[in-house]
Amino acid sequence: MTRVLGPLLAGLALVAIAVAAIRPELVTGLSPVDTDVLDALRPPGHQHLFGTDELGRDVFARTVYAAGASLAIGLGATAVGALTGAVVGVAATLGGRAVDLVLMRVVDALLAFPELLLALLVAAVIGPGTVNALLAIGLATMPHYARVVRSRALVVRRSDFVEAARVLGVPWPLVVLRHIVPNTVGPLSVLATLGVARR
Repeated sequence: MTRVLGPLLAGLALVAIAVAAIRPELVTGLSPVDTDVLDALRPPGHQHLFGTDELGRDVFARTVYAAGASLAIGLGATAVGALTGAVVGVAATLGGRAVDLVLMRVVDALLAFPELLLALLVAAVIGPGTVNALLAIGLATMPHYARVVRSRALVVRRSDFVEAARVLGVPWPLVVLRHIVPNTVGPLSVLATLGVARR
């Protein structure tokens, strides 16, 4: 019973978050922007589930309406970071020693900065806005994905099935696309899934 209940509750929670992100008006009938100074700083109750803020806005409504933007930025930033990290990691592994040295030194330099500081730096360069914030957060997380992909690609490149394909005369670009990239990027989905919750 417990084994079934846990995944069921997790699934229901994900469905509720998805509904809140797509159609927030189905979850709450209150406006996230309407102010009422007479209702300011109310504690949680039946009228305001999470209470109100200093301007009298309903905190639960603001949380529900923010779910869509939060989820979009989390998914988008993770996609940007994972894709760019995958490209850099694979290029470092397959581009030769000089390319690997240059790319990994750049990645090491970026890893020296905290993610938040790096994201703020990128945002300051490219400017404000939701899309730019998404790009800034994604590019700030790229070094971590690049390191993971590079280490995985090094293992796959030396694997028996890659060596067998080379011996059989399969062209190197086809070996990369058919064998190295899928077996390198595949495990990245687990890391990316965890990354969505952190963004």
